[in-house]
Amino acid sequence: MNRAGNLAALAAIGVSCVAGAQQAQITPSEAYLPADPAKFHKVPGYSPYAGRRYPTRPLFGDQHVHTGWSGDAGMSGTTLGPEDAFRFARGEQVTSTSGQPAQLSRPLDWMALTDHSDGMGTIDLIRKGDPEMMSDPTLKRWHDMMAEGGASGQAAVMELIAAQSNKKLPPLIMDPKFAKSTWERATEIVEKYNEPGQFTALIGYEWTSNAGGGDNLHRNVIYRDGRDKALMALPMTTFESENPEDLWKWMDAWEKKTGGKLLAIPHNGNLSNGRMFELQTFDGGPPTREWAEQRARWEPLFEVIQFKGQSEAHPSLSPTDEFLAGYELWDRGNLNLVPKKPGMIQHEYLREALKNGLKLGNELGANPFKYGMAAGTDPTKLPFAIDGSHILLIDDVLYTGRTIRAALNELYDFGRPASVRLAVLVDRGGRELPIEAAFAAARVMLPASHKLRLTRDDSGRFDFSVQEQT
Repeated sequence: MNRAGNLAALAAIGVSCVAGAQQAQITPSEAYLPADPAKFHKVPGYSPYAGRRYPTRPLFGDQHVHTGWSGDAGMSGTTLGPEDAFRFARGEQVTSTSGQPAQLSRPLDWMALTDHSDGMGTIDLIRKGDPEMMSDPTLKRWHDMMAEGGASGQAAVMELIAAQSNKKLPPLIMDPKFAKSTWERATEIVEKYNEPGQFTALIGYEWTSNAGGGDNLHRNVIYRDGRDKALMALPMTTFESENPEDLWKWMDAWEKKTGGKLLAIPHNGNLSNGRMFELQTFDGGPPTREWAEQRARWEPLFEVIQFKGQSEAHPSLSPTDEFLAGYELWDRGNLNLVPKKPGMIQHEYLREALKNGLKLGNELGANPFKYGMAAGTDPTKLPFAIDGSHILLIDDVLYTGRTIRAALNELYDFGRPASVRLAVLVDRGGRELPIEAAFAAARVMLPASHKLRLTRDDSGRFDFSVQEQT
């Protein structure tokens, strides 16, 4: 698939899809219109699959990838660069930062490279001890802390974030000469790994606004076009402005200059201290129709989950949602851990923003929060070695066995255990795979027309009831 098709689909629904030779050609503007069934279906015939003209194959990828060229990843110890990231995404084996071989169980279909525009390329030079960088005492100290690793390396990351948030970065990091050479190399690597129809490599960068001392207003900017247009202007940095409205203006100017297309994907509203979805402009002015239209135009997607916590909903805002209790929460403060004040949380999570957007749409004539949802990767970390261990998998209900099969596949990506046993609350039969629980609190045989409802009372005692599917 080419970049244009991939980006249009990503903007429309958050998932890219392709079909066969009969695929309908959908422009970005059409993607926002209600679907006309007649446009996609022929008159029904004998085969339900004949005559389909709509995408049927989901493509999996990642729109938010940092390498050792980014400040946060590089200072945290990541040494792999963009080439390694693309090789890994395409299914090749790479040697990880820790020296272990790593490979995906299934290659991705697409990936966007989004290293930070602030200080682009300088972190790699600091880590390598570049003489010019070592002439600055702060950068020399960060180099030494990175080399020590562990807690010292993490302390260097937090120092860097605080300095960037408070506009106190050493001048060398902000020198555009480093950004220019790095941008040229990065876009060249993306083009090298872009193979239409096999793997889509997308050019991008992260614009990293930590407004007011750490309020996370980060956006990943994704290019629909190739290197020729990307090189016509350097990525915008927060050295120029930390105001998202200025980023939209930059995107508009870039499109007019190049004839290309861009979109921005915000993330981690949970670290914005109430600013990601605030009901006012960045400078505190009242919301206007123009402001709402610009936000809706440039930001059709929001990344709801990422390594630094989820930003879909908060338990205090959705108290009846049982899935939110403790789920991927990082709600202590902003990126610099400045504590939250009452009322901030309600402007950090997308579920509330979707409701507020409907209200603003009625008032302004335009909805600024008409977002689709995307998700960044959240890597699994196990606090113990798998090799040679005796593993006990625990699940609630064992049915077809497919969930356990998927868990086993992932488990063996981390090593080879000595044994694996399964414990479940209820085994309801109906197996499709040769998987059996060693331990089950209850075993019942239910037809596929029935479902099992598990409940737990205040004392923690489990019970279940059988219900017929409606």
